[in-house]
Amino acid sequence: MDLIQSKYNKIFKINENIYCLHNTISGAAFFFNKTDSRFIDFNINIEKTSSKFIEFLKKNLYLVDSNINELNFLHQLFIKNINDETTARITIAPTLLCNLTCKYCFVNSDKIINRKLDDISLIFFFNWISQIIKNEKVKKIWLNFYGGEPLLEIKKIYKIMDYVLEKCAQYNKICNFNMYTNGVLLSTDIINNLEIRGMKSIQISLDQNRINNKNHINKLIHLCNEHIQIKSKTALSIRINIFDGFRSYLPELFERPELKDIMKYINFYFAPIFEKNAFQNNYKTDFKFRPYSEILIDAVQYAYKKYNLDFTNLSGFRLFPCYTQCKSSYVLDPNLKFYSCHSHIGNPNFSIGDIYNKNNTKLIYDPFEDEYCKKCRLLPSCMGECYMRYKNINSKRDKCNLNEDLIHKMLIIKYLSKFR
Repeated sequence: MDLIQSKYNKIFKINENIYCLHNTISGAAFFFNKTDSRFIDFNINIEKTSSKFIEFLKKNLYLVDSNINELNFLHQLFIKNINDETTARITIAPTLLCNLTCKYCFVNSDKIINRKLDDISLIFFFNWISQIIKNEKVKKIWLNFYGGEPLLEIKKIYKIMDYVLEKCAQYNKICNFNMYTNGVLLSTDIINNLEIRGMKSIQISLDQNRINNKNHINKLIHLCNEHIQIKSKTALSIRINIFDGFRSYLPELFERPELKDIMKYINFYFAPIFEKNAFQNNYKTDFKFRPYSEILIDAVQYAYKKYNLDFTNLSGFRLFPCYTQCKSSYVLDPNLKFYSCHSHIGNPNFSIGDIYNKNNTKLIYDPFEDEYCKKCRLLPSCMGECYMRYKNINSKRDKCNLNEDLIHKMLIIKYLSKFR
């Protein structure tokens, strides 16, 4: 078998002596000294490489079989997973009411309608999801609880989980549950009740207002510590919503002495707020948006330089840009209308049908039909970006959240964090 270097490799300069070989399919990053004879002229020197190191390079997809067309291979995987019917991915908002009023959030739009799942709609939902579970092609159910704030309807969530568990057991199907919450109402008791029903993960969002609220942060830290001590099987993650003003409020979080111990067990990550929700819901905001990648790397550099925290993310190949594009994915509001994206939930202008008419037309975007994307080394990491954002932005450069400069800066931080 002849080996060639992956077209998704790139070597970055970290400092005067250190370089990094990065691959966007595997996400692997290998740091080496510029005098390393296994590399020459910014390429892998296969002739000077041991068989053991060759195996390492193959495992991390730096080297591939010369007969493999990587672009075609990625495209085939993309199509296979878009058309996969073995896993039903369902997101439901049991309510679009919220106990917070974040000014950047789409649920504050006056276009939002039908804010709560009533008992009659719940019966229709049970009938609908039971048909999906009975489908012989479906082997696994992923059910995500979204909002609004889903914990406002925790009793309905318990009912939904109990029903789905019963039906999945009856038809020998696997089910996973996930939740997205602002965490204000979350408690150890609620987590325990969710865990015994099979809740796999809970994402808690933080932003400026909640970080500046000392009572909320104290409660969250206490919750995280209890969660760690009881060794809960439900994974917690903390999503920190950031925008240009993050330096004014992140110290309130990062200067907590307990944080580093908590971060050993619970994943924290940055999520820049950008213009998607604003244009999708025609919601006016006074935020001045910068490109996603600029805000992200500013925050990552700030966290490392000031607090020695590593928030870099160099994940590899994404099988699809967004699970909502999959053939067997469904996003529903409390009135059981379908949407292409959870960011559209409740806005009738973006509804693509409902469970009664069984219309669930998808807005599929195939980046492999885009010449710009096909030539991009970062394609495996983003798989074409958000289709709705892509469609609504004119500048080609502005369509992309990822770029080589962002990857380069993250690799530098990753090196400093790993070898400091």
